[in-house]
Amino acid sequence: MDYEGNVTYLNPAASLKFPRLREIVKEHVILVELLHAVANQKDKSFVGEVEV
Repeated sequence: MDYEGNVTYLNPAASLKFPRLREIVKEHVILVELLHAVANQKDKSFVGEVEV
């Protein structure tokens, strides 16, 4: 994702698991929280980790 919430890359497994992710990114609970965290950070870089 870029800083505006646009999905810039999905690996093949993610594309199969989440076929509509590019369309619903701003409604997806985890991704909305990630965008919020990025918007409120002070540094220029961000690392997010999601464990499934």
